Amino acid sequence: MDVHVPAAITAALRRDSVDVLTAQEDGADRLDDPELLDRATVLGRALIDIGHTSLTSKCMIRTQIQIPEPLYREVQRVAREHEWSIAEVLRRGAEVVTRTYPGSNRAAAKAWRLPPPLASELKIVDSEALRDAMEADDEAR
Repeated sequence: MDVHVPAAITAALRRDSVDVLTAQEDGADRLDDPELLDRATVLGRALIDIGHTSLTSKCMIRTQIQIPEPLYREVQRVAREHEWSIAEVLRRGAEVVTRTYPGSNRAAAKAWRLPPPLASELKIVDSEALRDAMEADDEAR
């Protein structure tokens, strides 16, 4: 539990036999949120952080999407059946798609280049002469 979680929530979870470890009990109460998340991961625990946006803003990107209504109803169904949020269903779906279509190192390594010129009646081939001609054209206007 992050230091921002009210003690009453921690107490209520413990009354319900939930194994809770607070950041203070772990000696991690001075860690920044990303470091606290790393600590929780090492311990194999979930991190609960309430009323504090720095963790979300550093670890997640908020976005908006539009999906067809029938697909949205199916997403709602999956979320309901698995007790997940709609965001979790969409994140898991995105993970499946990105694993199915992995990126290519070749594409990242290859720098974009200007495509070759189209066949044209361009009379000036030298780039400096072309620039001079364009500047002369601009000045004439």
